[in-house]
Amino acid sequence: MTFSVTDYERATVRILSNDKNVVVGTGFLVAPGYVLTCAHVVLEAMGIPKTDVKTHEDLFTNIIQLNFHILAPNAMIKARVIDWVPYQLNMGDIAGLKLLSPAPEAVRPIHLLETRGEDVEADCHLVYGFGSPEGGRSDAYRPKTQVTDERWQLCKYDDPNDETIRPGFSGAPLWNDRTKAVLGMIATAAVKAKEDLKSTAYAIPTSKLRPVLNTIDAHYIADVLEEHWDQSQLTTITETAFQLCDSDGDKAKHPELRDRLTFLSSLSNREWWQNDREVDRLTQFVMFVIVLQDNPAPSLLHALKTWVTFRQFDFEKLYFKADQYRKKRKISATQTQEHLVIQIKADEQDPARANISIWIIRDRDRYDPLEPPKPSLSNEAIALADLPDFLDQWISSQDILDEPMLHCFVARSQLSSDLDACGTQSDLTLGNQYQLVMRTDLSQSPTSPQYYRRWQQKWQSLESNYHSQANVSVVRADSRQSALLFKQLKSAEIGILENLTSDRTDAVFKFLADKVALPVVLWARKENLCSDIDRILDCTVIDLPKRVLEERQEAIEDEEKVSLGYHLSLVWDDPKVVPPTMMAQIDPEMC
Repeated sequence: MTFSVTDYERATVRILSNDKNVVVGTGFLVAPGYVLTCAHVVLEAMGIPKTDVKTHEDLFTNIIQLNFHILAPNAMIKARVIDWVPYQLNMGDIAGLKLLSPAPEAVRPIHLLETRGEDVEADCHLVYGFGSPEGGRSDAYRPKTQVTDERWQLCKYDDPNDETIRPGFSGAPLWNDRTKAVLGMIATAAVKAKEDLKSTAYAIPTSKLRPVLNTIDAHYIADVLEEHWDQSQLTTITETAFQLCDSDGDKAKHPELRDRLTFLSSLSNREWWQNDREVDRLTQFVMFVIVLQDNPAPSLLHALKTWVTFRQFDFEKLYFKADQYRKKRKISATQTQEHLVIQIKADEQDPARANISIWIIRDRDRYDPLEPPKPSLSNEAIALADLPDFLDQWISSQDILDEPMLHCFVARSQLSSDLDACGTQSDLTLGNQYQLVMRTDLSQSPTSPQYYRRWQQKWQSLESNYHSQANVSVVRADSRQSALLFKQLKSAEIGILENLTSDRTDAVFKFLADKVALPVVLWARKENLCSDIDRILDCTVIDLPKRVLEERQEAIEDEEKVSLGYHLSLVWDDPKVVPPTMMAQIDPEMC
């Protein structure tokens, strides 16, 4: 996530006094709905002398007013103080504000970076503030030295006619053009009586702003979770996330979620690192909240993912780390998807019949095919023509099942089966009622020993990108030529097969198993529909089976059955969900 000077200036706010409606200082948006400024600016806005801080340390019920001067100069927004490091001479002087109405839509929170003054003393810095009601920008200041409480002394260089940092700049963000980030906040300024190149300002570096920033982030995350969940969901998932964070957030002293998250943000990182940066405990909490949900609401996932990315972390790598940590601690997702493993073995004497076995898997992460549950159905002989209706009725009779995902294990030659599209007595198909995926039954179609390791490695890579857009990971390949298949799909994890006919399914998938170990494959059983597959890739990787279900449901009203939803096949070879009868072909260490 990158930021520009335009983003920086738009994020800057003008703070006004409550009584006289005059400009008293500056602030800037640091999280959606939250602004950072100086404590003495808040005092001045309320008409309180900054030296009178002892009488006014508890300001959390007070309201001040501000506006986003560039985008909405006439739209006044009220804000409430949520955190406070009181003004003292050369220390403290930080305030966090919660906006009571939304910021303009085009405003983005601005990223703060921690760095040392000596590392940026030669860099160009910008400061946009309100030394006058109209505002203005200085480009002429650079860090000179460190002073009391690790503040930076900023001195004016090069251009005596450039805007001078004045008292109205208090609370302004210090922008570094090289890093494209804010490095601190202007606290005080000393302006000489005469024009002088040495006009001086003092900035609080990001490291000293961190306690208030942590409170703001904790409040924002609490806002997001409370907006999306009822109290039951909130308690269930957050308590498990706290458990994974090895802290209850000091619940005895801080029963409110935002206060517990603030406490959590102050704890050490437990040796979580990414690119030589500490992954703070609050970020860990957010990642656990995400991995504890099989299908988080898109708006919730977007808000949390944006927040993690805003903090300059690689979301996909953190997701994989958090999910692996959850599994190691043997903690299940709170909304665990149920899976039905359906093994379909053709009768050796009568190819029109099959033997059906079914296992119910309640929790994918805890399922062990070496110690499986008893089959719910074992070797039931069924005419293949009756199979869709039989499965539909059997699933409906199981009152313990709630929208399971169907994994249909067949021999490779049957992967092109239209089991998903066959009608039932309910006038529906299995494919438009359930997430139905085809699976390769390795007990019926063995492959080379090298396949299993490659399969596992590719699936692990796929898991680490679960929340990436599917269209980024997909590779198209022409199935008519083996050499092209190998070249195009050797490194792929998701493939779309073009020109795949049912008579070549066995040969193509045997080649893919032997040479490529491709775990996820999409294709249209009618070749003229293959190009339409692109439109269903507008989802995350983990939601691909769900997106296929939606496409099949959209086809319900297609009486002529010519739309993609009636002819769409998905192979989803998840190595964690396999029938126990396949274990003779699989390395036990994989499961």
